[in-house]
Amino acid sequence: MEYVRKLEGSKIFLAPIEVDEARKYISWYNDFEIGFFLGTQDRIVTEGQEKNILERLSNSNKDYQFTIVDLETKTAIGHCGLHNIDWVNRTAEFGINIGNKSYWNKGYGTDATELLVAFAFDILNLNNVMLRVLECNPRAIHIYEKVGFKEIGKRREVVTVAGENFAMVYYDIISSEFKSDLIRNNIDKYKKADKNLNKISLL
Repeated sequence: MEYVRKLEGSKIFLAPIEVDEARKYISWYNDFEIGFFLGTQDRIVTEGQEKNILERLSNSNKDYQFTIVDLETKTAIGHCGLHNIDWVNRTAEFGINIGNKSYWNKGYGTDATELLVAFAFDILNLNNVMLRVLECNPRAIHIYEKVGFKEIGKRREVVTVAGENFAMVYYDIISSEFKSDLIRNNIDKYKKADKNLNKISLL
């Protein structure tokens, strides 16, 4: 499938979600390991259900959902999004899933997280982005803290699996704390290209 490129990072680009990709998404959601970390281990997601979800998200003014695509292979490796956007108070909730496990621990999640947060602050002009993560997911926590998220609280024993209780940890980041040149670099590249085109047109 040829994906439409919205924003480009160093390893990935973000593409608008496609309803036709529902089967790929449910293969990730129904994977028990992925579901455990997402808190969806008890759900069985069908293709029809996922199509309805994707259609709703694509038509919502409070959600931005993207497919994460490997820049080199043009392969969809996961998805990420901003949800429950409050345009008055400039807040949103962040979510991400690298569904293709062969891409874990290789920097793709960090690149996608930084790019989406940059989109939230530098394009949508939001001020606060929040997320929640299970305390037993150090891989994700490392990514969030690396990008600049800070722990703001913890809800104890919120998930129970096989008799074991896990806490949900809450993180957020505000625009004044976020340091990234991803969007600026893209704008500078476009401006430089425009100048070159203008020079050519004048010759």
